[in-house]
Amino acid sequence: MAEAEHQQLISALFKHEINAASALLDTLRQEHAALAGNDIPAIEQAVVGKQPLASRLDILIKQHEEILRAAGYSTNPAGIESYIRDHDTHGVHRLSLTWGKLRALSAECQHQNQVNGAVIAINRLNVQRALSILRGHPPESEACYNATGATQPKSRAQSLGRA
Repeated sequence: MAEAEHQQLISALFKHEINAASALLDTLRQEHAALAGNDIPAIEQAVVGKQPLASRLDILIKQHEEILRAAGYSTNPAGIESYIRDHDTHGVHRLSLTWGKLRALSAECQHQNQVNGAVIAINRLNVQRALSILRGHPPESEACYNATGATQPKSRAQSLGRA
């Protein structure tokens, strides 16, 4: 494959990745709003919507990595930046700007996914505390840690009262 074809293909793949990452970020934001509003159908819709977008991104990344390897570059960020410096010196394909936008979008997706994961963890903890209270345990008695450092509920059951 000629150098110009490599550049055009990489540029097109980066643009497709930006579109997929933008759609994924929108879905992650929708998921966050659904989690905050405890909207179960919207949460389920967001979860279902994330999978094809993540799969699409994965395919596009593998394609651009294949082209980079064929051109003799590594596929890590330093390799991509080296490729851009070597092959788009005049900014004809504006690879540097496109790559920068793609990296920023990827970082936003990662951050939003971590935020969503934290909301899910807090919700799970609240449910565990409520169940603990219903079982007759004060929530503080649940703070036992296992070997991995995670909290583990005690197995002791108590009645809530007598009739």
